[in-house]
Amino acid sequence: MKSFKKGFLVLAVLFSIDFIFSIFNSQTKHEFFFWEIDILFYRLYKLILAAIFIALYFCDNKSKQNK
Repeated sequence: MKSFKKGFLVLAVLFSIDFIFSIFNSQTKHEFFFWEIDILFYRLYKLILAAIFIALYFCDNKSKQNK
């Protein structure tokens, strides 16, 4: 389970970095799995995934402390 915890943290950091870099990008469309989508939906997708992985990391951390 320790590898999952580190994996959640790594994925959270990667998605957060990608979200931050997308803010400074001036494009209005992004190609996502062969479809072009609006950059705002892409940013929202990255932000939600980063938040999910951060929440999973802290939930796993909290459950380890309670044991």
